[in-house]
Amino acid sequence: MEARHLYTLWTFGIGLLLIVLGCSDGASEAEPERRVYVAETDTGYQLIKDGEPFYVKGACVRDDNWEEFSAAGGNTIRVYDTVNLRERLDRAYSLGLMVAVDIPLPKYRKEDDWYAIPGNAEKVSAKIREVVSTNKDHPALLFWILGNELLYPISPTDGQPFIKYFNSWIELIHKIDPHHPVTSTITSFSRLTITSMFWRSPNLDFISVNYFGAINSLNSRLQVLAPLWKGPFMITEWGINGPWEAREFTSWGIPIEQTSTKKAEIIVERYQVIKKLSASRTLGSFIYYWGRTNSYGWYSTFLPDGRPTQTTYEVAAFWGEEMKPYTGPKLGYILLEGKGAPSSITLPPGKEVTASIHDASPNLSELKVQWEIRPENWYRAGNITWETTAVWKTTFNVLGPGNVVFQTPEQEGPYRLYLYLEDQEGRVA
Repeated sequence: MEARHLYTLWTFGIGLLLIVLGCSDGASEAEPERRVYVAETDTGYQLIKDGEPFYVKGACVRDDNWEEFSAAGGNTIRVYDTVNLRERLDRAYSLGLMVAVDIPLPKYRKEDDWYAIPGNAEKVSAKIREVVSTNKDHPALLFWILGNELLYPISPTDGQPFIKYFNSWIELIHKIDPHHPVTSTITSFSRLTITSMFWRSPNLDFISVNYFGAINSLNSRLQVLAPLWKGPFMITEWGINGPWEAREFTSWGIPIEQTSTKKAEIIVERYQVIKKLSASRTLGSFIYYWGRTNSYGWYSTFLPDGRPTQTTYEVAAFWGEEMKPYTGPKLGYILLEGKGAPSSITLPPGKEVTASIHDASPNLSELKVQWEIRPENWYRAGNITWETTAVWKTTFNVLGPGNVVFQTPEQEGPYRLYLYLEDQEGRVA
């Protein structure tokens, strides 16, 4: 790896000013004997696997949705821990998939520096040595992710124990397994984070970022950072806005969820943004999420029983580079007592109310319509929970096409009204 020629000037309370005379951007030199590595070519950076360029078409995939992911044209899954890693690598290999493996680390926190406590780092070193030594030769292994969203310190005086051990673990992995790159993830391309990571952990093979709501501005962000950093990167999570980025909330602080139809539109739009990023620096990306999440379905692309939503079809289309039109169910919106969710609807317990479906396709007579109510689970007992709540038992009486009447729960509190539209092929909105 080439030396970095940098002059640095820190201005405390303001930030970091970098005068860059020349650098290699942290890319690993191309070494043909390595199985997987980042190569700098005349046209930019590429991830090389078994001697050939490999562009990651990836996702964070639930364990019981790997087959559908492979069939859709994906080539790499991300796993967030090392539990049963050998079995998961074996299964991925049987499906023709590669795996990006997270090695979990505690987040760095200045006020409570776990890394400064004697004995902690040594236990991590032993675990890393075991995991890497055991799995380094597996044919499904693509690269290592050393920690997810670690809150990497940006001040040169902060996090000295963290930096010491973090860098030693990068070197430990490289020493045990010289055939696979090592990266780590951040949550934004801020000047201070990028320059700090680039300068203080120079042996990372590339930088990875988890990017959601701000992804439309990513290209301009990279242009702003170009004078400081022009290295290779991977988008290790992207998708719809997270709940914390919701465009609308109820008056009691609950994020308002978009329909699966709208989510699919956003996925297609954002993939076009990713495609337009600099091909000379982008090594690939991972959609979040492929499967069913516990966060009451916010990121889910499948229902708990395995039925797929529109997003799965759109992803298969753009990975296959053939944008086939989706012909399954679509949903515009639903109303409760003539009001939408942004109205922060408040109703008395035990009241008979009406819900209605709007802008659905195809014709509702061709679709199976299912309604349900669940207690809200975003904030319960003052704590965030990700567990799915049980369906509240009630009867939905059909009044006509797209209209039902039901009785509100007797127990007061926040609830969420769900609608599912299913066609004959099992596709759901």
